[in-house]
Amino acid sequence: MIVISNLKIYGPLGTPRLGHLDLDLDPGSRTALVGPSGSGKTLLIRALFGVLPRGCSQTGRLEAFGHRLEGPRPRSLRRRMAWVPQAVDTALNPFLSLADHLTLLPASLLDEPAAHALDRLRPLLERLGFRPLRTSWGESPRP
Repeated sequence: MIVISNLKIYGPLGTPRLGHLDLDLDPGSRTALVGPSGSGKTLLIRALFGVLPRGCSQTGRLEAFGHRLEGPRPRSLRRRMAWVPQAVDTALNPFLSLADHLTLLPASLLDEPAAHALDRLRPLLERLGFRPLRTSWGESPRP
């Protein structure tokens, strides 16, 4: 369950960006955030994930699965929560290789070395026609 109580988000100069918000989301439910550009959809999601833009601040209470969301999110929550960015076409970093992108999550969530993640993904990548991948920091799949 995700509980948002009296959430308010402010811009760098203290300007209100997202007003008073109370919201309860039940486990297994699906919720769509709909609204015009600039209405605060992305700010809300960024607050839930603890990645507000520089200079922004928030008040109120955020909870997920019984954990108060303050500071870095515990690993147990990072495994249970996910978000699909609004602009999916700009979600990938053009300075990272496909292998880098594919190994970021296993590295951060599972402490899995990049080579192991690529080994695990190799059958799928081969079916999709990708040649052997190597991360930009030099790790490659084991022989």
